[in-house]
Amino acid sequence: MILFGGSFDPPHRAHISLVEKAFFSLSPKKIILVPAYKAPFKNEHFSPFRHRKKMLKLLLAGSPAAKVSRVSDFENKRRKRVYTFQLVNDFSKKLKGGKIFFLMGSDSLNSFAEWKKPEKILAKASLLVGRRQGYEKAEKPAPGEKPVFLKGIFPDISSTELRKKLFSGDFSVLEPELGGYVRKHGLYNYRLTAGIKKLLSRKRFAHVCGTARLAFELALAHGLDPAAAAAAAMLHDSAKELPIKKQIALALRSGFSIKNRREVFKKAPGLIHQWAGAALAAERFGVKDGETLKAIAAHASAYENMSKLAKLMYVSDFAGYDRKFKESGETRKLAFKSLDGAYARTLGLKKARLKKENKWIYE
Repeated sequence: MILFGGSFDPPHRAHISLVEKAFFSLSPKKIILVPAYKAPFKNEHFSPFRHRKKMLKLLLAGSPAAKVSRVSDFENKRRKRVYTFQLVNDFSKKLKGGKIFFLMGSDSLNSFAEWKKPEKILAKASLLVGRRQGYEKAEKPAPGEKPVFLKGIFPDISSTELRKKLFSGDFSVLEPELGGYVRKHGLYNYRLTAGIKKLLSRKRFAHVCGTARLAFELALAHGLDPAAAAAAAMLHDSAKELPIKKQIALALRSGFSIKNRREVFKKAPGLIHQWAGAALAAERFGVKDGETLKAIAAHASAYENMSKLAKLMYVSDFAGYDRKFKESGETRKLAFKSLDGAYARTLGLKKARLKKENKWIYE
């Protein structure tokens, strides 16, 4: 028997490549894929278990390994975090003495010593490892243990990288088998992304996607929810290309106080879209989180005592991956080291530019 556990969020071709290679190499009677209910090194999944299970089945459907493979509800039935040593122990009891291989990529093998009770895994199973590009030189997980390595090098596809692209509007990275399913069920913010795309020009949409990519990465780096950060970034310019009268109407019902609003509407109309965008996010896209709405409503002007998310949004708008000027690249690098430092730098650069151009500053 071969066990293959993981988040599968989303599942992708590299997962299936591992399964197929294991199938042809060992001719197992069973291959059990076990999506995590709650992965040991993660707090939350981005897609519910039922969808990850269904997507795995869709990918497996066209595989030669499908006849001996099944997707297990083992973890989901327990409704709690299950560690690999517990998974292996349970299946070893059911197998009653048969040999178990635990399938993984070489990137996972390199961190195996950090897993919960790795010695108990090795007591009941042998490790079956596929070498991933960039992780070819895998260390042994424990003295005396000799993993079985599958022949060949497998593509270095990261679910985290896929999610970053999905949450920043790039759904072209999906396997064809999954595209329709993700769109139908609105996974990975698809409905929000599709709705934003209808409101914006191609150039403006490219900007919000570039902003969302950076927001996702910075959220991971600074302990924030990357999906929420990317959603705020996708929404931040949602009202930017609406007629100015429509923007004003939305801004006035956004619920946010606009200091000296008549002066703002006259001297800095380019700011109106931030409050309008917050209203649009709430009214059209159903965003209820106050911090997210506040971050959208201040992404162009900032405010005193900005929240961590608001600072991230402010910096991401200025330094997103679509921005090509020198200061944006420098600020982007700084943001991964110090979000506060990048925020202060962005604020200073923006004010300096407005003063140089003799433009009114909203404070």
